[in-house]
Amino acid sequence: MKTAFLRLVGALSLACAVAGCSDSSAPAGGAAQISFNVATASTGSAAALTAPADSIVLGADVLVLTKVEMVLRDIKFRRQNHDACDSVASGHDDDSCEEFSAGPVLVDFPLNGGAEEQFTVTADTGVFGGIELKLHKPEDDGDAADQAFLALHPDFSKISIRVTGTFNGNAFTYTSDLNAEQEFDINPPLVVNQQSDVAVTLKVDVSSWFRNGSVLIDPSQALKDGAFENQVKNNIEASFEAFHDDNHDGQSDDD
Repeated sequence: MKTAFLRLVGALSLACAVAGCSDSSAPAGGAAQISFNVATASTGSAAALTAPADSIVLGADVLVLTKVEMVLRDIKFRRQNHDACDSVASGHDDDSCEEFSAGPVLVDFPLNGGAEEQFTVTADTGVFGGIELKLHKPEDDGDAADQAFLALHPDFSKISIRVTGTFNGNAFTYTSDLNAEQEFDINPPLVVNQQSDVAVTLKVDVSSWFRNGSVLIDPSQALKDGAFENQVKNNIEASFEAFHDDNHDGQSDDD
């Protein structure tokens, strides 16, 4: 079987080289472009998916988000009818996964609606049923990719997520060392061919992060060893979805 790794193009090519991405020639006859976008939702309800995500009000509490940043690594597009990409050993030739393994990459999530493109890759043709990626905590522990990332972003040492804003008028900075693998099914599956480019959006419901039932959590109580540390980490892990989004509006094209 031929190697089926994606080649990074554009602004992130340097990061890809540092991380040791696999590089293969484009498919014969041309290749499709897949753009990877990110977006945020203000609530989990369908009626409010286009509302800005920067202000959340529950009862007398008001949470205002000014910046949401996350470190991602090892983004993989899983072919349909294959259970997982993680079963593919590093460097092993397999058609089950197209892989963009550059990184770590710092993603700044938009908070005012719509989706923002993060990078574009060229891919072999086929049908893709899911995406896998990692929320990553960079450490200066000998990993060359982490060291290169931290040279550019030293304030993200041992930090995978950083959120700034205000809670009831008081400024806060929330950070987390969450390391987590995320897997998403794309339904209907993403069809990649040589005739047209496609886009995928990773969407995060940031309004769900600092919630405990019907009340808001003070982010200062969710820091390491805080009373709500695990609650917020669980909320974060449950807040992602991914879907086909060619018009880059932050909503699924297939709903």
